[in-house]
Amino acid sequence: MTMMMSKDRRRAGSAAAIAAAGLAAIALALGAAGCAIFGGGSKGGDEFKLTLTSTSKLNACGNDAGNALAVRVYQLSGDAKISISSLGSLWGDEDDELKGELLKSDEFLLEPGSKDEVKVLRLPDAQVIAVVGNFCKGDGDCWRWYQPLSKIGDSAKLTFDESCIVEARQGKKK
Repeated sequence: MTMMMSKDRRRAGSAAAIAAAGLAAIALALGAAGCAIFGGGSKGGDEFKLTLTSTSKLNACGNDAGNALAVRVYQLSGDAKISISSLGSLWGDEDDELKGELLKSDEFLLEPGSKDEVKVLRLPDAQVIAVVGNFCKGDGDCWRWYQPLSKIGDSAKLTFDESCIVEARQGKKK
């Protein structure tokens, strides 16, 4: 199950507390009419869908079994900052690292062997979508994926494995 966490919540406390609080927040949010986080009932921008699929060895850290992975989805006004960011700097202080380009950030917890769909409401000033995985042993720069919204169309499918994000397919362009 993919869980969304607010920026303040992800900075507070243990992974178990975050997961439990995130699950409760999702249940409450999905129960309310017009959940703006996922774009339901919102007016304005178009919606696009991210399909997040993970292998059983997701974020395995060199072990046989996979581990949950924290994933952030960013809407940005450009890609200059995300293209040169390091994972540690970005995860430590996204506001400073993406200063001037960060419009919105959402965080999800992706479990090994899962497939989840996340609907994102495009912000009017957003030009780029970025997805970042906080892998324990990242492989080069594939801990991040970013694309101009004009190239994504209405959806993108991403697969997360032991140490990487792999683009599987983009949807039809609008």
